[in-house]
Amino acid sequence: MVKYRKGFEEVVAKGRVASAKDEEEKKAIDVALRANKEFIRVLKDIGDGIAWRNLNYQRPLIRLMSENAPTGNIGPDADTLVRLLGARTRWSDRVIINDLTHCLRIVDLTIVTRKDKIMLYEVKARKNKTELINVTEISRRIRRYKQASKQSVRHWIVQYAIIDKKVKTPDKEVRIVDLNFPVRTHISKVKKLIKEAGRENFAAALLEDGYHIEFCALDKVFQKADRIQFKKQLGSLKPFNPHKNGWSDMSLCISNYDTFYESINDKFLNFTPYSVLPFSAKDCVRLMMGQLYLRVCFDFKKLKERFEGAGWTVEVKNWQSLEEKNKVVIKKINERKGGFLEHSIDETVFKISKTDGEGTYTQDFPINLVTIMLSSFYATDYLLNMAEAAYLDAKSNNRGGGLSTFNCVQERDILR
Repeated sequence: MVKYRKGFEEVVAKGRVASAKDEEEKKAIDVALRANKEFIRVLKDIGDGIAWRNLNYQRPLIRLMSENAPTGNIGPDADTLVRLLGARTRWSDRVIINDLTHCLRIVDLTIVTRKDKIMLYEVKARKNKTELINVTEISRRIRRYKQASKQSVRHWIVQYAIIDKKVKTPDKEVRIVDLNFPVRTHISKVKKLIKEAGRENFAAALLEDGYHIEFCALDKVFQKADRIQFKKQLGSLKPFNPHKNGWSDMSLCISNYDTFYESINDKFLNFTPYSVLPFSAKDCVRLMMGQLYLRVCFDFKKLKERFEGAGWTVEVKNWQSLEEKNKVVIKKINERKGGFLEHSIDETVFKISKTDGEGTYTQDFPINLVTIMLSSFYATDYLLNMAEAAYLDAKSNNRGGGLSTFNCVQERDILR
């Protein structure tokens, strides 16, 4: 993977400085540039699948490790990383080169030992030697120099989150809580829709009230028609329109194409990678490459009604104002202004609460939980069952106050 990634990067670098003789050659260079950038993206999509499996599908931990700016080119460090990879694998460790993923943006190497311990290492290539820096070395430097770099702080926070199951920063502490609750999925229905799209070009279904999904097999359409017919065929397809079907203004539509951009919105880091989904390898690749177009629409008003029907009180946030508020923050993140966890994205669409004889339990309900559900093809029960499990956990363990993030134990059985 390092070899291929380095090769794609070299082609992109040459394309950026290439001078075209005419407009036709300019278009050819642009196409080649875009193609090689997409190959890098798909390679990192595959790397995400490797990371998820080796980190045992611990979504909160993986999400924490993505809290950094995207990595740069791997080329300058490729030889060093490959050498270190070979050295560690001789000890039967599983070694992940983080630059080969989208989701692991902190430090250079993630190592899973034979005893399933997760160790993080920053690699510093010097003139005469290569240093592998872990938290022990960071602690030694802090004692000696009385300070730490932002990179060291990031490293420290994540490594101790792995050990303590708590995310500790100077101004907050977030517990990582394992929840074991049943998860129902629509995966078998989705597999049938993918096959139907292969036969009929297009397939759609209302999975639940307020939960619509559609597929277009673009590769199959292209095989069956020339370029003109291809455009005609696509023009004849009628994508689902929530507003024309009586859905509320709190409707969200997302597609696999939304995850293809280099500078993606923060919420798309919560997508389950297509390389992890329990589909055939071919269909996973089709989703990653956009040959199979996926679009999901979801009505939050229906979710609100489901929560209220289950005995919850629901306070609805104004999500139009949330989008405006977050634009400034997202711009700073994309411009890489600020350090680790210095930006706070407000993703809360609901505030849900339940009162019993012992008091009132309140939980912020962020949009990223819906993103997780939709990108994994879980049923809406996933959200209700998680909220109920979190409520029972807080009650039985007397977790009054403080912040928590939840790891759904059942996910590893569904996705593996």
